[in-house]
Amino acid sequence: MKVPALAAFLVCSTALAQAPTPVPNPPPAEAGAAKATAITTPTSASSVQLDEAIQREIDAKVAQAKKELQEEMRAQAATQAATQPGWEDATVTSRTKLQLFVAHGYFRTRAELFNWFDLGQPTFNNSYWLFPVPDGGDPLVNSGGHTITGVNMRVRLEPTINVSEELRIKAQIDTLDNLVWGSTPAYAYTQYQGTSAAILSGGQVAPNAALNSALSSIQVKRVWGEVSTPVGLFKFGRMGTNFGLGINYNDGSCLDCDFESNMDAFQFIAEPLPGFFVIPMLEYDVTGLINSRVLTDGEQIDVTQSDNATSYRIVLARLDTDQQAKAKIESGGTVLNYGLDFSYRSQKYEYIQSGTYNPADPYRPGANLSNRVARFGNLSIPDIWLKVENKAFRVELEAVSYLGEFSAPILPGSPPLATNVSVVQFGVAAEAELKILNGAVGIGFKGGFASGDSAPGFGVRVKRPSTVTPVGPATANAAAQPGDIDGAQYGRHFKCPNNVALTCTDNDIRNYRFNPDYHIDQILWRYILGTITDAWYVRPSAYWNISDGLQLQGNIVYSQAIYATTTPS
Repeated sequence: MKVPALAAFLVCSTALAQAPTPVPNPPPAEAGAAKATAITTPTSASSVQLDEAIQREIDAKVAQAKKELQEEMRAQAATQAATQPGWEDATVTSRTKLQLFVAHGYFRTRAELFNWFDLGQPTFNNSYWLFPVPDGGDPLVNSGGHTITGVNMRVRLEPTINVSEELRIKAQIDTLDNLVWGSTPAYAYTQYQGTSAAILSGGQVAPNAALNSALSSIQVKRVWGEVSTPVGLFKFGRMGTNFGLGINYNDGSCLDCDFESNMDAFQFIAEPLPGFFVIPMLEYDVTGLINSRVLTDGEQIDVTQSDNATSYRIVLARLDTDQQAKAKIESGGTVLNYGLDFSYRSQKYEYIQSGTYNPADPYRPGANLSNRVARFGNLSIPDIWLKVENKAFRVELEAVSYLGEFSAPILPGSPPLATNVSVVQFGVAAEAELKILNGAVGIGFKGGFASGDSAPGFGVRVKRPSTVTPVGPATANAAAQPGDIDGAQYGRHFKCPNNVALTCTDNDIRNYRFNPDYHIDQILWRYILGTITDAWYVRPSAYWNISDGLQLQGNIVYSQAIYATTTPS
């Protein structure tokens, strides 16, 4: 390390400045004369000047060493302060010098096999499979085929540019994100002229969105700036966000994660007391209609604020860093962390974005009002988290709720009349772990509940249309109908149970959806349905650390829907 080396040099230099300059032993023949000269003759002027020059040189080196040591200590302190985790940062990066560019990231390759994930089910009423079936189940092409295999990859880069000790720029860039091997051959969509038969393809070409792939080769997912101030850390830009167990806000930092919670926001992380954080945020959730100068790279503008959705969010938390928590646990102590994350969001109008993106011309009258629907909505999102951990056990709990309402044109009429849609959702997840034999063996438990909605379908893929003609106007045919596996959870018209001569309307949304990167299994909730919703689950587990890097683990998952009407059965 550079700092200890500088400190050692400083100590040696100081000792050298204080010690007398050694004089070589004179030859024996000259010893007496030299001794007499030393006694009877005063020191010459040249000798004094030489000693002063040596002293000045030593003093200059000592001063330079002190300056370098001070600069190094200041840079190290600034770097550690900049990388100390607030609520949003999960890791601490320790560096001994302030580097201009620091690169982090990983390369991931996954080989996967999905066998009978469709559960042998036929298509549902709205003509969707439960899970993709090879070749659409065509018996002539692939008789009885229910197995899908493949390999995909990702390179994630997370660089940091340290502009100064107080200012840095960070980013998250994914290249070839979840690219399936062999999916972009030099053939077909690329307009490659060398062959018209796939078997003669000469290799792969780069993915290009809307040409030969759903995504482009490079995706810049996050870019944000950080400014260290005497009272806290100021962050601004598009950044990740995480809270608690990650059932609501999840930054997708796990190696096997495919989703993440990103936000465009101003954020300030303050630590008024050691371990206590206050984090206010201003989030720009939806900007709505924007415009850019035609055929230029000029500045884009938000042409109206009436279709914006903005959140005012604050986090109050007691949090130990990973190093602090580890030190407490190893010394026999107990870690107690907790927090409250509250967000309030509102929106007056919604700009309906459908089809190909085509920014309107703000210089044309009426352009700002086209394709707009009144919302006049508000949403409150309280989220609480608690964690208790020591050497013997860990207990963690998170509970979140969505409460609010908005206007939607779903009532019968021509055109359909608007009514208020109420939003009442809540979810809770708990984790517990009992450690035995100094952590070599562990018994774990996960359990959770996601509120449900009596409307048909699970409400994970809400854009799926229904093919069943509902009671009411044809324009309201987007809501899920009985027999559908998924679809919108509001807007359905049906015969009232108490009076079949009347038409009732579903005007509430009650199914809470866990963040897709909170995993409890590998089949039902993760791949078949997509996320945990409208259900409760329990998952006991056990593990055995056989050796460093080798663990044997097993678990059992039981889950059940809250409402029978949610399922297509």
